Amino acid sequence: MIMRGLRTILIAALSVALLIWIGQGLLGIDQRGGLLALVPGLRLPDDLIFAPIMIGTAWGILLTFGGSSWAATSKRVSGPVAMATLIESRTTGLTINEVPQFQLFLEVHPTDGEAYVSQCRKLIRAAEQRDLVKGAPIPVHYDLTDPDHVTPADPADPEVRRAVLQWRVDRGLIEPGLVHARLHGTPERASVLELRPTGRHQDGQTELEVKLLVSPTDRPPFEAVSRAFVHPEGVRMLQVGSPVWAYWVPGDPNRVAVAITRDDAEQEENA
Repeated sequence: MIMRGLRTILIAALSVALLIWIGQGLLGIDQRGGLLALVPGLRLPDDLIFAPIMIGTAWGILLTFGGSSWAATSKRVSGPVAMATLIESRTTGLTINEVPQFQLFLEVHPTDGEAYVSQCRKLIRAAEQRDLVKGAPIPVHYDLTDPDHVTPADPADPEVRRAVLQWRVDRGLIEPGLVHARLHGTPERASVLELRPTGRHQDGQTELEVKLLVSPTDRPPFEAVSRAFVHPEGVRMLQVGSPVWAYWVPGDPNRVAVAITRDDAEQEENA
């Protein structure tokens, strides 16, 4: 927030300086005695010759790089969590640290009130881009005073995780008995041993019964059976032999929640 404010002030100051320079030139005012000559560092004649070039260059750099970064984080809010479903995604052309930025068009479902369409921008790594499918759930924060201002929520935030799980429970996409394991369970590496469609479909997702071989780091491997609703694109990643993540609570190995990707634990690993 502070850096964004400083960039705004600096861009505004440079813009004013260019306008003053152009205005004094059009009016025939001697620039050496003009307003810009009062600015420290611009009093020498040689400096004044290059002043418009320096100001214009700095202004352009700020708009090209600082302005793009600013746009990438604009409209950031930290209001209530709401679930949104992806309508469409497209790249903006901006890349930061080799991570492309996407424009996300969303249907936001606030906890109270009717659903509405909004959009936001987010930097998305290559490994996460496979999840950008129509209808995919995306947690967001929205501004109570201006609901159209939304920003992607951090999936590692406990409040956000609870909101996502509650949304899935409400829509019948996860068994209520697996919520505790998904919220408080330990993510462990697992592999798919067997896979069987149950015939159930919900919100464009297919339910699969998955037999897993869970490999905890501190105890022998064990087998478990779980169920998961998966988008059609995700079915390709959930095949016999596929590596997945199993969330389970020690002492209750019969309740294991399966996930294709690891959210909070994956972020800690990449931090």
